[in-house]
Amino acid sequence: MNQQTAHEPSAPETVTPKKQGIIDCDVHVSPQHPEQIRRHIAPGWQDRFAMSGRDLYGHPTYVNRTDANPPSGLPVGSDPDFLRKQLVDEYGMDHLILIQRPFTNPQPNPEFATALAAAWNGWIAETWLDAYNHDHVFKGSICVSTQDPAGAAREIERWAGHPHFVQVVTDSASAAAYGQRQFDPIYEACQRLGLPFAMHAGADGTGITSIPSSGYPTHYIEWSTLHVLSYQTHLVSMLVEGVFERFPELKVV
Repeated sequence: MNQQTAHEPSAPETVTPKKQGIIDCDVHVSPQHPEQIRRHIAPGWQDRFAMSGRDLYGHPTYVNRTDANPPSGLPVGSDPDFLRKQLVDEYGMDHLILIQRPFTNPQPNPEFATALAAAWNGWIAETWLDAYNHDHVFKGSICVSTQDPAGAAREIERWAGHPHFVQVVTDSASAAAYGQRQFDPIYEACQRLGLPFAMHAGADGTGITSIPSSGYPTHYIEWSTLHVLSYQTHLVSMLVEGVFERFPELKVV
């Protein structure tokens, strides 16, 4: 027997993290550069585009993990390898439901809001759901703007057949409560195409949206804590205005 072979330690095995049956339902992703979004915007609207995000109620880290900055120097939530390492490799998550935040609901021009939502959907489909998605761990959300229900319904129909879009998402910020009938085209499309309608807290009190309270808060902590009021407002509105009678198969997240 070769002595060197007998006493030489064996190479460590590559261990694949065991899947835990975990689905993270709220993973925020962002473009690596604004041009990734701009090139998806219809030509007539490109001059309006600016990656301004949400300008009010700032916070040094907002809600990001303090270790969320990729070592590559890319923006938070834009490096697929680093995000996969932090969530899939470290915690063995089966799927990550990605939510892009274009903040379209506060936009005063409903046509531009829909064009902006469409651009972000095109970007996430091209990158996170295709080029970055070799293991199919990433699942997407179809972003819609509620101030243009007809445009939102068209955007849902546009992406409903995509294998990795699993829900429709919009901000809880709105110019009106979601039980009102002007939003029915969105719910009809969701029910018909089998996609949940998801609300993500945020953008209240900016642009054309309203905040369901006695006024505008002064500090970030007030604004963030009071997001629950927008959910309460929409839920009560949807219940008492008969959304679930009109659309009995609709799922709301």
